[in-house]
Amino acid sequence: MAQKAGVAKGTLYLYFPDKESLFEQLLLSFAEPVLSRLSAIAADAGRPANLVLDQVLNFIHGEVLGSDRARILRLVISEGPRFPRIAEFYHRELICKGREIIRSIAQRGVDRGELASSVLTRFPQLFFAPILLAVIWEGLFSKIDPLDTRAMIAEYSKIMLSPKTDGEAGANP
Repeated sequence: MAQKAGVAKGTLYLYFPDKESLFEQLLLSFAEPVLSRLSAIAADAGRPANLVLDQVLNFIHGEVLGSDRARILRLVISEGPRFPRIAEFYHRELICKGREIIRSIAQRGVDRGELASSVLTRFPQLFFAPILLAVIWEGLFSKIDPLDTRAMIAEYSKIMLSPKTDGEAGANP
């Protein structure tokens, strides 16, 4: 990183007390634009929740897969157990915020009768499952068994974000 910045390694430590602090700032620099955009998408209360969630899912797909963000996520997944401070930071600054954005959109959809299931209000982590699967799959198996992540996410969206139909009595618990 120092070489890329055109400075000596020691110079970095004038600004960051340790490697973990440096990595935390790197995480924030990658995450803040995504979280800001997610918040802006979520704020569109006039659109049906399933359409907003689908837009969020496709936005995350575009911003994470095939980018440096995917490599950072794979690094957090692989090194988080060895560096719990980084895992805690990632959870606090990204995961919790993203989870609450999804929960609030899903709750709005359930409250307005737009979503067939309330599963994402209880388990918003499920929303991120195809992105995590895609990041891990691409990192491990893409050369031997490529995955059409766009098609997989479209199918996931049909299943998880289906609108409530007129024949349904109410949202599933």
